Amino acid sequence: MGIGQKIAEKLQMTQRMEDQMSFSLKNSAGAERGYQVEELKNGIRVRVAVPDLDKYSFQLSKIDVFDERGKKLPHPENVLRKQAKFIEQEVSYLLETFRLIELDTQAQVAQLRSEKPLQKNQARQYYEIVLEQGRKLNFCRYEKKPDAAERQAMPFLLTEDSFSRLIDDLARAMRV
Repeated sequence: MGIGQKIAEKLQMTQRMEDQMSFSLKNSAGAERGYQVEELKNGIRVRVAVPDLDKYSFQLSKIDVFDERGKKLPHPENVLRKQAKFIEQEVSYLLETFRLIELDTQAQVAQLRSEKPLQKNQARQYYEIVLEQGRKLNFCRYEKKPDAAERQAMPFLLTEDSFSRLIDDLARAMRV
């Protein structure tokens, strides 16, 4: 069983427990609502923020993946290029595909974004992945409105299959 399926099962089990016990484990004190789930497998830690879920889908706000294996990376910029290429080739089943838009070899950071952002009501929506030093990956979706100074993070929906597959692929990217 992949790490994505393990996380999906944890989320669904938590929701079933809440439903059966007629109470909510969700934070209602004004902080980010929903679930924070972490899983570690073969030295790869995945943390997901899930504001909501139902029987068929997950609403996500953020995915973080960390390589905790501790092995030395002699040329992190080469690892970043390989990770970016892997993501461009393998993660092709979301709303948009990815393209490497920046590789900062000095800071050892790579940034990938949706190749063709979604245009909706004069706003642009896009996925973004930031890879740091070949050891950390951050995945979010953003919306940039023409009259807004800053982009805003926004939740996105995935079916259980797409969720599991994405988590597994992002974890695999860290092993490249």
